[in-house]
Amino acid sequence: MICPSCGCESKREVFCDLCGEPFAKKRVETPKPAAPAGEVKISPEVMQKLFEAGAKCDPPPRSGPVDIPPEFRGLDTGGQIGEIPPAARKLAWVMLAVVMAWIVGMTVWLFTHQDRIAAALK
Repeated sequence: MICPSCGCESKREVFCDLCGEPFAKKRVETPKPAAPAGEVKISPEVMQKLFEAGAKCDPPPRSGPVDIPPEFRGLDTGGQIGEIPPAARKLAWVMLAVVMAWIVGMTVWLFTHQDRIAAALK
């Protein structure tokens, strides 16, 4: 099937192998785009990855930058996340150790007192 989004041939019937676009919303088969006028050089590593993925395509050239959908424009790219103070990190590890110790202690207590618990439930 030819992907209507990127123009690549895909082995799957649900999603494109290269761009991951679902075919269900666009079920139109489009012809393969014409080959570019000049020769395109692709590194052997990229070609190997394409062949492993089963992609047989000549994606259409994109003109201009890709626009980000409005609902994703305000999301953090990772640059705005502040550093966690070392004291907070230590406190988090201590809290994790306390919770884990409590879980282990309760498990041991339940196994050692299971006869009393079973008698109390009857």
